[in-house]
Amino acid sequence: MRYELIAGKDSLQKGRMQLINNKVSTFTYSLEGIHKTDSVVVFNVSSNDSSLTFSKQYQIPLIERLDVQFFPEGGNLVNGVESRIAFKAIGSDGLSREVKGTVKDNKGTVITGFESVHKGMGAFLLKPDADQTYFAVVEYQNMQYKIPLPPALKEGFILSVNCPDGRFNPSLTIKHRQAGSPVKKYIAGSMNGKIRFAYATEITKDSVHLLIPVNLLSEGICRLTVMDSAFNPECERLFYVNKRERFNIEVIPDSSSYKTRSKVTLTLKTKSADGSPLPANLSLAVVDGGQTSQNKDAGGISAYKLLGSELKGTIEDPDWYFSSDSSNRRNALDLVLLTHGYRQFLKGSKNNDTLKFQPERDVLVSGKIELPGKKKYKKTRDYRNMNLSLVLFGKSSFATQVVPDSMGKYTFHVPLFFGTTNGFLSAKTQRNKPFQGDIIVDEEANNPSFTPVADLQNDPGYHTADYLNPVPLVQKPEKPKINKGEPKQIELKEVVVKTRDKFWYKRFDKEALKIVNLDSIDPNGNKYESLNDLLVREFRGRLVYNHKEGLGTVFLPCSSPGKGENDFFPVYVVNGNAFLTLGEKTSAQVTEKLRFINSLHVNEIKKMMVLPPSAFIISNYEDEMERVGGLLPSMVVIDTYKKGYRGNPDGGKTMILEGLEAPRAFYAPRYEGPEKNNPANDHRATLYWEPSINTNKDGITKVDFYTSDRATNMDVILNGMETGSGNTGQGQIRIKPPHKMK
Repeated sequence: MRYELIAGKDSLQKGRMQLINNKVSTFTYSLEGIHKTDSVVVFNVSSNDSSLTFSKQYQIPLIERLDVQFFPEGGNLVNGVESRIAFKAIGSDGLSREVKGTVKDNKGTVITGFESVHKGMGAFLLKPDADQTYFAVVEYQNMQYKIPLPPALKEGFILSVNCPDGRFNPSLTIKHRQAGSPVKKYIAGSMNGKIRFAYATEITKDSVHLLIPVNLLSEGICRLTVMDSAFNPECERLFYVNKRERFNIEVIPDSSSYKTRSKVTLTLKTKSADGSPLPANLSLAVVDGGQTSQNKDAGGISAYKLLGSELKGTIEDPDWYFSSDSSNRRNALDLVLLTHGYRQFLKGSKNNDTLKFQPERDVLVSGKIELPGKKKYKKTRDYRNMNLSLVLFGKSSFATQVVPDSMGKYTFHVPLFFGTTNGFLSAKTQRNKPFQGDIIVDEEANNPSFTPVADLQNDPGYHTADYLNPVPLVQKPEKPKINKGEPKQIELKEVVVKTRDKFWYKRFDKEALKIVNLDSIDPNGNKYESLNDLLVREFRGRLVYNHKEGLGTVFLPCSSPGKGENDFFPVYVVNGNAFLTLGEKTSAQVTEKLRFINSLHVNEIKKMMVLPPSAFIISNYEDEMERVGGLLPSMVVIDTYKKGYRGNPDGGKTMILEGLEAPRAFYAPRYEGPEKNNPANDHRATLYWEPSINTNKDGITKVDFYTSDRATNMDVILNGMETGSGNTGQGQIRIKPPHKMK
């Protein structure tokens, strides 16, 4: 191994050392000669072995800077009300430090003492006095740090939780100090961003005590929020609900030790907390313990889903809190929630403009357009005289236009939508000619997936057992009963059922005046300039151009009873959905729909037909037509390709707005037969990886893999979720080093 010790720009020492498997080597260096201004030294280490690649850098602080923060339970301290204050101490490297100290008032009187119990965290009780201020004196490495505590409010509320492990009848207490009449408070309990229960209460004395309905909660972090009568949040507290829903994974190897390049068979068993077998989906990794160092701060699936995903900052060794169910680990977990989950509400801050990050409201489609030619000419061209149009086809359609900047870059803001949708992006010149260049679309980011959430009731003063378990809106009809062999006669009320042919939108062909199959008459996609051009040339439409809006449309025969025939807007039906009807209320709505029709590229169309005003199928749109005095239009029916387009249209590009992820396969050698004597060196760091392994109904499955040429420990790491419920489980074992083959 190569190594080097660096302070600032100076190399203090460098050289080489030899390391042996599973044996610890020590590097020692005196810090004499380091400048006083140096606060950190850097230790670089890398491998000098052609069969092993390794490189890492370690930063070693020379000057310790201790940071201790204090977090009142519920958010604030209030004069005259006893509160629990949690604290956390970290060093210059961001990792925890174990400390102890005392709390004193401004007269120097010692009020209480404190000491960290795990990872620099601890807690103490304090009842602030209105005439006093308080500070903590922290002792660490023969030094004292004087740190002021958060100031106390004259009036306010605090929130505390009793039985913080969340297992046996946990409750919450709201204490307050406020002058005046009784006050009304709302308490909401939420998990994973959804309200699970809510209370409305009136505080007439100095406190109120409420039970937490654990039966409405699942395993994980519950967020308790107290709000005033105007639903403004005042204080908040997190607590962990321990329902023992995590399952256990047992790993049983078929041998106590293995040779190099030998087969290993692991039996995996998944069991609930009470030992019952259950089916689960697991991911498994087997790594060379001599080449990999596990990051304890990363944690497994339980630590991520149930803890890390809800909290701020780096949690050191998060798996430790889930490795057993002892009381000291439950208390330490509560300290994590009091510190990393702390939140304080400031009064008078309601302006969304002060938010650092605004919520997402749209999907971005961006890229650039380029004219052909050499690079030096591309940079001098101005693309601001181009017009870009984006059309999306799906359950709901969308069309919009933008102008690129001088470099050809563009961005479309598309409203959030569900599922996937096909899109068509086209570019035209200022003279409405197709753009003879390249249209480049940036790689699509993973769009946020979201599910609509039912609105909460305006008055949350109900108990949410009713909210979470509503009375069914549809009840099963009562079935006839037979008593003593005699049938019971029931009279059924007469009903009228109105329905529509399931495939009504496919019955246009019989009444169509003309049907055009674009695959037959225009296979190369270069015959028609636009949809309007197609209607004029194939269906004898009359082109009408709106110079003010810069839009063109085609009029087709339209009859009105007693007035003869006229030309007017047709009804456009694209893939069974009406996109332009006579029932549009305003000219702005008509203009927007015309923009969509103008943006629909002709090479997206697979088949088109026109129905006369007398066609029976048009009656499906009778409601829209009645709004304009009974005027009956013609109908243009368009079927587009589900994906792609016909030909290679100039100035156009099709796309699918969907994140695609190809399945990944992990290669692992199988040392069987002649392959066992393969001369290639096998020094794999990852021996086996499988992202999806399913255990059967008895919670059992088996996996096979082969050891490498290295005689080191093998770490087997498993994470997974229970099939159906989504409860998490994780497990890990270490297999002894294999011995060399003879």
